[in-house]
Amino acid sequence: MKKIFREAHWDVALRHFGTTNPSFTYTMTGFVNGDTQASATSGTPSLTTSAITSSPVGNYAITAAVGTLSVANYTFLFVNGTLEVTVPRNMRFVVQGMNETVPNAIPV
Repeated sequence: MKKIFREAHWDVALRHFGTTNPSFTYTMTGFVNGDTQASATSGTPSLTTSAITSSPVGNYAITAAVGTLSVANYTFLFVNGTLEVTVPRNMRFVVQGMNETVPNAIPV
């Protein structure tokens, strides 16, 4: 009989506009009978997003797939995560020859 994960959760990630995506992380819960993520699994899931360095400010899904992850006696239940692309606190913009620091400005 297979045991079921209650959740394989992909953590929320955060990055500033214009930077590369961070490494995505995840947490698995729901193990029983003394099993842990370290003792019951091997490999890693595939965690991807459509966001690229030039993607505008906003939220992007982190999509989970099996990848090389394997586990005996459990069934996977994937819950997608979120990448939040934000604006650096003091981003510089050049507008019509003016070089200004605009606190909390949103690039377009």
